[in-house]
Amino acid sequence: MHGGFISLASSLERETLERLEKYLSGRGTPCWVAPAGEDSDRFALFVHEADAGAARRVLQDIVLPEQDELPADEVVEIRCEAGERDEIAAWLQSLLDEQDEEGSHVFFYRAHYEHVLDDLLATSRAEIPVFLLRGLEPFLPEAPRRIMMSPALREFFQLIDAVAEQGDE
Repeated sequence: MHGGFISLASSLERETLERLEKYLSGRGTPCWVAPAGEDSDRFALFVHEADAGAARRVLQDIVLPEQDELPADEVVEIRCEAGERDEIAAWLQSLLDEQDEEGSHVFFYRAHYEHVLDDLLATSRAEIPVFLLRGLEPFLPEAPRRIMMSPALREFFQLIDAVAEQGDE
C-alpha cells in the first residue's frame, strides 16, 4: 500500500493490466496502470484503498489469460451440425462486432471468444470455459425474441442461462 492506494495485480503483462483497468473502469471503479516501483520495469494496477473491495468483487470471476488450463468442470463442450454451427457462429460474430466496447466482458475476452468462434467454424465443436458462457448472459435476447430464432440458437441460449444460474447459486 502506498499513499492510500493499493496494487491489485503486479505479476501480469502490461497489456493484461491495461485490459483490467478498462474492465474495472467500465464498471465504475477508477484505477490506473503505473510502474510497480520507482526503478521498476514491471507495472501494476492501482486502485484507491476505499475502492479495493469493490474492485476485488468485480474481478473475482475474472479468469486471466495467463492462468493454466482450466479444470474439466469449468469447461463446456458444444458440438453442432453445420447449419447449427453457422447460426451460433453468426450470433457470436455479431456480438463481437456490436458489443466490443471498452470495459465490456466481450472487450476483455475478445481473443478468447474469437478462439471459440474459430474452433466452432473449423470443426463444428468448441470447448468454452464456463466463465465465457456466463459473460454472454447480459447479451442474450429477451424471451419473446428467442421464439423467432432457430432451435440451435435457442438451445445455445438455454445453455448460457443454465450456466449463469449456477453461477448465481
